Amino acid sequence: MMGCAVLPHLCSLVSCVAHGLTDEWQRVQTVTALATAALAEVAAPYGIESSDEALWPLWLGIHQHRRKGLAAFLKAIGFIIPLMDPEYASYYMKEVTVILIHEFQMSDEEMKKIVLKVIKQCAATNGVTAQYIKQDVLPDFFKSFWVRRMALDRRNYRQMDAKSWGRREDHE
Repeated sequence: MMGCAVLPHLCSLVSCVAHGLTDEWQRVQTVTALATAALAEVAAPYGIESSDEALWPLWLGIHQHRRKGLAAFLKAIGFIIPLMDPEYASYYMKEVTVILIHEFQMSDEEMKKIVLKVIKQCAATNGVTAQYIKQDVLPDFFKSFWVRRMALDRRNYRQMDAKSWGRREDHE
């Protein structure tokens, strides 16, 4: 099921998995965050109302987890922020940027790719301005993240293509 086919079942599906975000086992939390990310991805651009139950546990998770767990929670947040109204998307993007900038400095290549994807998704969201990205994200990004090895990776290079970011001048 994808897109509109998921929508009638989305609330039930999110309710089924949301409790796993606060499970005592980190592996369960990680897999649940990935499931939540997948649900948000297939329901886009709809489904923010259904994601409400998972939003707070995801938000707590990005502040508590490290490494693979954090990557899964960031991925889920990265798919949920674009579903939000512009003012909420702007607020959550500004809050999650602190964590994303911190993760720029880590050496884990997979985490860097997830961080880049989250930034790309959020940058293309209404409510997140080009000015904010230019002033608050790009300086730290180029200082810590965009090293020669990452720049030469074709997948990363394609993601950095300005056209693929979905930026429109009307976001400013």
